[in-house]
Amino acid sequence: IFSKRNPRSNNYLGLSLIVFSLSIFKEISGYWYWDIPILRYFPNALELAIAPLFYYYAASLVNPEYSIKKSEWLHLVPAILSQIYSTVIYFSVLGVKSLSEKDELAKSLGFWEVTNLEDYLTILSIVVYLFLCYRKIKDYRKWLNENASNTTYPDFNWMKSLLILSSILGGLFFTTIILVNTLPTSSAPVIRVEAFYNELVAFFIYYFGLTGY
Repeated sequence: IFSKRNPRSNNYLGLSLIVFSLSIFKEISGYWYWDIPILRYFPNALELAIAPLFYYYAASLVNPEYSIKKSEWLHLVPAILSQIYSTVIYFSVLGVKSLSEKDELAKSLGFWEVTNLEDYLTILSIVVYLFLCYRKIKDYRKWLNENASNTTYPDFNWMKSLLILSSILGGLFFTTIILVNTLPTSSAPVIRVEAFYNELVAFFIYYFGLTGY
């Protein structure tokens, strides 16, 4: 984030990685904090911000002067609403000491229904913004082929690999959601898919941070 090299795109890259890391912390940590009363339902609902930030990053790569327009802040509205709802749930159950009573109160406020909806919206968001990123890169490379003979212009071939990896990650996330909603969470298929998903996420963060810098 604080690098002077490609400062604007690196800002979006850094924010994307931070938000992505925070959003998958729950799964990778195994929810170890879930049995700690003060941390149960801690507001961490950033999944819907990942894809828009990735889009901002792609846009700033192909246009170093890119800045978010007022209308483009609307891309983050779903994530903001999700985080607000998560915060309301957290403070609503914060004063309840019993974990089971916390769960009942959160359930009465529609926590699980909203969480499931957010998961599916995250999948939709990934599909939409990966397409928008692909179109940005495609339009840039078309301009590069038609107007620029200077080979010092980057062609961002590595973005193709990153978009493919992101698509695989999104597909695996969707598979995990389906399995969790149809099979017991302790069943072998769910455990194996979640383990592979967590390993792929770790690789994605490393790869994205290394190649995107």
